[in-house]
Amino acid sequence: MNVWWTVVVRTRIVRPPQSLSAIKASQVSLECGVERDATVAVAWRWSVGGADISSSSDSRMSVSSVDGSLTIRSVRNTDIGRYSCFVVSVAGNDSASADLEVIGNVFCYYVFLYSGLHFVCRERDPGL
Repeated sequence: MNVWWTVVVRTRIVRPPQSLSAIKASQVSLECGVERDATVAVAWRWSVGGADISSSSDSRMSVSSVDGSLTIRSVRNTDIGRYSCFVVSVAGNDSASADLEVIGNVFCYYVFLYSGLHFVCRERDPGL
């Protein structure tokens, strides 16, 4: 009688999403890179504030089937929140979270300093 064992690498998030500030109407991507056994299928799921995100519910948001990253096009104030990535596979599950902040009314300009020309962006005072 022969017994065969199959050993697989545990699926885990190695490049978690990072909290960030996005300029209103810009595009952002949140990473959710995993280390896994090449023979194991992986599925990614994202949520914001505990509610599942699906491309059908908001066409501005999409999840890459290759690396699990979440892309949000034309960021809005309503996109502010805690985003969580969930990775599911037969070799283990993992999750990680990050916060998205949206900055509006931004203006950018160049400043010449002794060290050279610098590009600076600042949020406008909402009272202006």
